[in-house]
Amino acid sequence: MNLRLRQKRYTLSLLEVTIALSLAAILMTVLFQSFTQVTRAEIEAAKLQEEAIPPELMQKRLTHLFDLLSPLGKDKEPLFYMKYHPMAQGLALHFASSGDVDIDPDFCHTLEHNLYLSKKGALCLSSSFQKKSRNDILLTGLDSWSLKFFNPKTLAWEETWEKKNPLPAIVKMSWTLKKKPDDKKECVFFLSTNYPIIYKSS
Repeated sequence: MNLRLRQKRYTLSLLEVTIALSLAAILMTVLFQSFTQVTRAEIEAAKLQEEAIPPELMQKRLTHLFDLLSPLGKDKEPLFYMKYHPMAQGLALHFASSGDVDIDPDFCHTLEHNLYLSKKGALCLSSSFQKKSRNDILLTGLDSWSLKFFNPKTLAWEETWEKKNPLPAIVKMSWTLKKKPDDKKECVFFLSTNYPIIYKSS
């Protein structure tokens, strides 16, 4: 008799099983939605981080190279001017930098560089020493790219820079991405020049 009462006491009805399964399904739905939202947030954060990091690294790389600007051969002034490049959209910035630490011994000497926007929309930096060269991609997916140079003599911005000119005081780089053509990005580089910038008060 006691055994039958115990068995009857612990037996679940069909209604109770249905209610339990319904509650479990609701709980699983809530957990799945929360997991989906967290995953989407992490993916969006990762995309934002990917978009932010490359320009920062590009700016650090170019700042370091511009700090090492150097003459080439018998020239007294550092090599720095705009020129034609067969792989570029428009002109490329041609400059030389003194030797730096590199895993390749050939690239520890004074190097010639070309900074340009490729025809595929990538910001490229080609470096060469004698007959050896390499090409680094700094940014991808660009819709436009341009440089402006601040002339310390005329105290004005110029669209291009010739070989005969001394170093500009400031180089301003602008670019837009194909995904966001209306969102213009800019960064500036300050160069060591023998011409002081003198501001005239009105």
